[in-house]
Amino acid sequence: MPEASLLVKLDQLHTIKTGCKIRVLGCVHGYDIENARLTLRDRYPATTKDAPTAIITIENLVDGLNHELLATGTWLNIMGYVRITPSGMTVSRRAKVTCVEATMLWSAGAVKVEKYHAAVEALQEATKGE
Repeated sequence: MPEASLLVKLDQLHTIKTGCKIRVLGCVHGYDIENARLTLRDRYPATTKDAPTAIITIENLVDGLNHELLATGTWLNIMGYVRITPSGMTVSRRAKVTCVEATMLWSAGAVKVEKYHAAVEALQEATKGE
């Protein structure tokens, strides 16, 4: 049976141990074609430079992707593993940046972010201590 993923909000990613399998929602703010990396933030547009940020490596998925998923402003569900963030990979001095190696990604469609965050928090509260 496959390992279950931990559902987290993007602003919680920096608290998750390296190697953990996670699922997270984020908005595409950039795509580095050369390195096959997406920059995701938890809102669009990001109003501050210290907005929680994830760098998502997608090199193992890029060949089969609909490239519309990589467009700025697209909301994505990401499943993957938290990895060590390489030194020098920063967005701003104040932003908490986490690196995730994606194993799956798919469109979140038109998501109501506040409702999504409330649902994630409710689920996390309900599963505490399991």
